[in-house]
Amino acid sequence: MDDESKFWNSVTLCLYCAPRPMTGGDFLSLAKMYLRHLKSHFDLFSNIYLISNSRVSELDFESDPNFMSWWVESISDYAYINSDSNDKTFHLTSKCLSSFSAHFSNRKEGEGDAVTIEIRAGGTRSVSPDLVIIRCYDDSVSSKDIFDIFRMSIEFWHPSDGSASREIFYKETQRSIGELSVGWLTYIKNPDALANVPAQFRTDRVDGGVLVKISEEIPAAGDKVIIFSIETLKMVLQQAGIEKR
Repeated sequence: MDDESKFWNSVTLCLYCAPRPMTGGDFLSLAKMYLRHLKSHFDLFSNIYLISNSRVSELDFESDPNFMSWWVESISDYAYINSDSNDKTFHLTSKCLSSFSAHFSNRKEGEGDAVTIEIRAGGTRSVSPDLVIIRCYDDSVSSKDIFDIFRMSIEFWHPSDGSASREIFYKETQRSIGELSVGWLTYIKNPDALANVPAQFRTDRVDGGVLVKISEEIPAAGDKVIIFSIETLKMVLQQAGIEKR
């Protein structure tokens, strides 16, 4: 399978949170805490490597003492807000306009299909939500692991909404800017959503919101029934006036 096909077939977990201004040090601490949660709960993340300039470093998140300096260096090319307005480099006290960002992988270069993690947060004037994206190219990852990672991430980040879906489903169901993210797993912080979810879909209360499960298993990329079900859920949320985050 070529890289483009792998992308569209990948299983993607997305979480969207209200923007939370923070310093660079706060961002590094929060991201590191999340990575430790993943590492402690899932064998899938027994190793976590930094992605810098589209390449995976050889430095493991926990075991390599040089990891943090590499991480800081990977984000030091951006212009940050400091007490000295002429200083645009990264410091632990720095703030930024849009968001701090970091990218990770559970595999080194050439070790096979990976699971990647993207974290964006901390903008002082951002109108876009903070977000976490976990993209799984590894077909051996189980449906249970996907569900458990999704649920644990909700409880860590407290998002306004989120979903798990194949990337091709996002393309075929065409989300608008600001629209809730809907997939075969969907999380909506607004508890009013519960009364509007079709009876054929399983629901759970998670972190004060509603987790909707359209399918118990990871659906195949060409599953038209799942696409129809996603569209159905989107439609009822729109009719209830809660389709926007």
